[in-house]
Amino acid sequence: MFDGLLAEMRSRSTEWLEARRCEVVGEIRGLQSEEHAILRVLDERGRVDVSRGLDGESARTLREKVETARALESLPAVAAAARAGDLSAEQLEKVVRLADEDSDAEWAARAPNMTAEDLGRKVREHKKLTAEDGQCRHAARSLRMRWEKEQGMLHVWVSCPTCWAPSSRPRSRSSSRTCGPRRAGRGSGGTAALLMRSV
Repeated sequence: MFDGLLAEMRSRSTEWLEARRCEVVGEIRGLQSEEHAILRVLDERGRVDVSRGLDGESARTLREKVETARALESLPAVAAAARAGDLSAEQLEKVVRLADEDSDAEWAARAPNMTAEDLGRKVREHKKLTAEDGQCRHAARSLRMRWEKEQGMLHVWVSCPTCWAPSSRPRSRSSSRTCGPRRAGRGSGGTAALLMRSV
């Protein structure tokens, strides 16, 4: 019964409780690492349905665990840190979204000294693009121009990925410019050539 366990803890010194809590946390994290390995193999065998919850956990929680387990297979240093109990569940879920095979060792060393909130900010700031995402953004580039002879103006509309622009807005942006052909160094031909190189 919890009451009996609580009474036992109350009989212990503060120093003992603090030390024992560290031991318990380490054991929980070690078992968490083992669960990830189990889930990874069950996932390979088609025995995990991430659209449904499992053992009282939501489908979202199960999906995050499976995604973490998949990532850990290619992140041996992060996996070792998790196995050693250096990473909480929250830290681990965030760091596998930041690390790759090249930065695995770096993040294994950094993540234990960062809060889950700090890691979450890093994820938002440095969200990794998949190859497919990059190809889609590349294909979505566009350049449209319209020359208005009477006004002597060239209207230009450009859409490009934000990683090419000074701004870091979450979506590709479109801009509309008007430029006069008589501005030094920015004739209509020079402007079009410059934009074509950029896009």
